[in-house]
Amino acid sequence: MIKPFKTPFFIALFTFILCILSPYYISGTDIPNNTIFSHILYVKKADFLESFLFSFPYIGKAISGNRWFIILLPLLSASPYLFRFSSELETKFFRFALIRMSYAQYWVSSFMKNGFFGSFTVMLGYFMYIVVVIINFPSPNEYPNEMMIPLNSYLNRIFETDNALLFLLSQALILFVFVFIVSEICLILYLILHNRYKAIGLPMIVFYLLDQVSISLFRVNNWDTRYDIISPVNLVFYTENSFSSFGMDIYWYYLFAALTISGLFVIGYILCKRRYSE
Repeated sequence: MIKPFKTPFFIALFTFILCILSPYYISGTDIPNNTIFSHILYVKKADFLESFLFSFPYIGKAISGNRWFIILLPLLSASPYLFRFSSELETKFFRFALIRMSYAQYWVSSFMKNGFFGSFTVMLGYFMYIVVVIINFPSPNEYPNEMMIPLNSYLNRIFETDNALLFLLSQALILFVFVFIVSEICLILYLILHNRYKAIGLPMIVFYLLDQVSISLFRVNNWDTRYDIISPVNLVFYTENSFSSFGMDIYWYYLFAALTISGLFVIGYILCKRRYSE
């Protein structure tokens, strides 16, 4: 049996593997369609200078092509803490914790641990991937000026710079918040279903279905980008495009995320208190 303190490490490692196995292809180049891992193994770094889209900021977002990353995200985000939390409730061990703290303190602690453990674990795997990408792919400065594409993330616009690390950080912040929300959704589902496996499996099925529905609606409705937001993949990796289709900027994403987290906190507080009184 894997010890609890080792679980985050294995989840981070699995996240890294998912990221580096993401497929990536740029049409009009001689570099074949393959995974990031295969590109690193079989393509010379100098050959990546054929297209600016092979610079490390864009490769950092290449995991958008690996839809399994998002589909498996409930498993990755919930595993670090949900199993421990469910064991505490099922064995009534949490009653010992309530000797030292109030119920409100216990719930705040559990809610925050669940969210941050999941987010930091997934982000650790993602940052491992980013480090590998920075080492093995060209930086934007290595390309001629005529080939460069402006790095136009919201952080780049705020600080008025083309800094590549800010470009990656903007994506990391969006992903961090999304992982936090997903981990809390799994926690709430566990309190409703009383089954941790269903609490993780149900969001995975829903994410897959939403992604397929988004693709179908996008095609049926003459490539209307407003349907992109239905897909968790587009919501995370093409956030600005998804919101701009509705005339909203990126900051609405964080507003909706804050409201969602607040709502999940209140719902979980009520549900967990009912479990406590059983």
